Amino acid sequence: QVHSNETDDVRRNWSKMDLKDILEVSSNIDWHFSKSPELINVEEMWEDIHSKLLKITDSIPESYNHHSGNNDQKSTPWLNSSLKRAIRSKNKLWGIFNANPTMENLNAALMKQGELDAVELKAKLKYEKLITQDLKHNSKAFYSYLRSRRNVKSLVTVLKKTDGSLTSNDKETAECFADGFSSVFTNEPYGP
Repeated sequence: QVHSNETDDVRRNWSKMDLKDILEVSSNIDWHFSKSPELINVEEMWEDIHSKLLKITDSIPESYNHHSGNNDQKSTPWLNSSLKRAIRSKNKLWGIFNANPTMENLNAALMKQGELDAVELKAKLKYEKLITQDLKHNSKAFYSYLRSRRNVKSLVTVLKKTDGSLTSNDKETAECFADGFSSVFTNEPYGP
């Protein structure tokens, strides 16, 4: 899954697939274990399920994303060399996990993810302290940072109901959401 250029990431573009297409691919897969559940251990169960899930993933079109370093600095002004090193290290471990998904690789990647989060928080706090200390002399950096961090929340006020009409109040909108979520939710028993 690695593209020839190091800065390109190959990802699956799940938005290009309809749920119907994914369900069609998954319906052609024999979801029973290759051995009797009494004769198979957890690791073999995982490998069996993982290989079947990969069949679904392989049907999803690939999407190549090229990353340029300039955009990173603008969106994360606290990006420094130690943070970049931590990001590279984390990405390397997640790449190893993607190539060989075992519990050891997952735990290593999750541990490195936690370390990255700590390094990023420290760098962000250091940057915020720096711009607030310089507020009297350079207010432009402070207000620019505030504008970039402002969250614009949009509300869903109207939805199309199953009969084609639009919802007229918050209660109908909430019921429409509830119907949509409950139609795709399946209550499955625990265990294999």
